Amino acid sequence: MKSKFEGPEGSRLLQNAVMGQKIVGGHAELAKEMAAGGTLMEVKAATTLIEQGAEEDDLYLILAGSFNVLVNGKHAALCGPGDHVGEMSPMQTMKRRTATVVAAEDSVVLRLSGEHIANLGEKYPPVWRHMAKELARRLDHHNAKVTKFRERSRILLIAPSSAMDVARALEKALQKDACTVDVWTDGVFRSAKYPIGRLEEELDESDFAVAIAGPVESGGDRENIIFELGFLIGRLGRNRTVLLEPATDTAELPSDLTGLTAVGYRAGTKADLAAAVAPAADRIRTMVGELGPNR
Repeated sequence: MKSKFEGPEGSRLLQNAVMGQKIVGGHAELAKEMAAGGTLMEVKAATTLIEQGAEEDDLYLILAGSFNVLVNGKHAALCGPGDHVGEMSPMQTMKRRTATVVAAEDSVVLRLSGEHIANLGEKYPPVWRHMAKELARRLDHHNAKVTKFRERSRILLIAPSSAMDVARALEKALQKDACTVDVWTDGVFRSAKYPIGRLEEELDESDFAVAIAGPVESGGDRENIIFELGFLIGRLGRNRTVLLEPATDTAELPSDLTGLTAVGYRAGTKADLAAAVAPAADRIRTMVGELGPNR
């Protein structure tokens, strides 16, 4: 992948790619100096580019591929071409890295040393202005999430297609309560439409999660439910995770899931669904009332 940006033709592609970076803002001369003073790096999938807590001040421009940003082990963002990572260290000398950045796929970045960025900032002040705007944007995003958590609990319902009618019925049963309810389709490990990182983001913005098992006759896999519960508990905790399953199909849970809230529902016609999910809705209301928002 890196070879695409090397050689006479690659040099032109590299400069064009750098000029398209948000931090450059289309400034041709700045792009030329960044490209000339940077080091191309090919980063394999699952490779850590930046380690939280490390003492270094390099800035990385993402030219191809994508990276997951993790803060204290939790997924915070997904960055791709046009984005840059590691900008806080050049702005604050002796500042440790505040996040871990891991390649989500094979990627290419341009590494710029803190010294080089400082020199460019002296010559092209918009560099610092852009970084300040980006940090302000991230702070606004963080504050918005904190405000939402404090004001209103969010419940994420996770269900396979076979139990989507149950999820919608539960969503409707809770719609008048003082909480926000969203439905994530296709379970945790069966979804081909969304990456797992996206679900992690959804869970990190939620206060409670409900895993809904489909009826036995749909071929629902008990092992999938166990894995899903482990995933949800890992993000939110046992006391904020609920298993909703057919009343005649009680899953045998591993010992490390003991204490999990499990509620049964009686599968029937659509007309019966409101009554079928009523006990689960009551249990969830109690949990929300007792525990409140997660942060």
